[in-house]
Amino acid sequence: KLPDGRYVDEIGRVFSYDPYAKEYTPTGTIFNTPEDVKNFLQEDFPDPNAPGREFGLKCLQELNKEEKAIGIFVREPFAHVWEALTPVKFVYWMYNNRSIIREFIEKITEFNLELIKIYCEIGVDLIIMGGDLCDEKGPMLSPKLFRELGVFDAMRKHVKIAHKYGVKFIKHTDGNVMPILEDLVNIARVDGLHSLDPSAGVDIAKVKEKYGDRLILHGNISVDNLSLKSKEEIIRETKAAIRAASPGGGYILSSSNSWYAGVKLENCYAMIETGRKYGKYPVRV
Repeated sequence: KLPDGRYVDEIGRVFSYDPYAKEYTPTGTIFNTPEDVKNFLQEDFPDPNAPGREFGLKCLQELNKEEKAIGIFVREPFAHVWEALTPVKFVYWMYNNRSIIREFIEKITEFNLELIKIYCEIGVDLIIMGGDLCDEKGPMLSPKLFRELGVFDAMRKHVKIAHKYGVKFIKHTDGNVMPILEDLVNIARVDGLHSLDPSAGVDIAKVKEKYGDRLILHGNISVDNLSLKSKEEIIRETKAAIRAASPGGGYILSSSNSWYAGVKLENCYAMIETGRKYGKYPVRV
């Protein structure tokens, strides 16, 4: 923890408290030069096998009593890196010192692979990789730059180790994922995709038509609408998603992102109750 109340996490992000979100959010970095990054990667990088990594999962298993599927979260290396460096430094070094970006991504990938081994050996049903690749306008980088940085290749390594243990792998990203969908399927080879965000123009019916035999589709109920729309509108949206994505299986109904401050709890209940009512086979909506 820093003297001004901020704190630094394991990968060098500086966090400040956001009173509206009621949580700490990244606002700065300890990385001011490429040498700072190199020193961190070589000397100060966290140990994935440090004691306590498995504590939360073991507690969850004890509480769960094998009643529900357990998904465990790992962070996208690309997202970790641009957040750790801040977007300005990330973009500058991507064009002027790309090797440092790739080295950082590779190091976090190695860290994640060890975490996945730990989690899978304890026992999980899903690995869910968070960290956005897109916003509502489209990918944060061009698909070409994602490939050159090795983002999809790194993701495939995560998928491969999960599959070694018979565990499915779902990638989360907000935004308009359509321009990189083929790369996620054919290069990264993920099993599923969240959030399929309708607020960013992602049509789950089109994704289902093209990749429904290869992808678990997860999400598609707009978290913005859960905050702003009426209960009746949420029921209609939920029924439409079930109708579009459920035939043949492979659909997990959920919000398109985390429920944030201001979300209407009655809308969340409406989504869940509608799913339980209409999400049974044979599907009749």
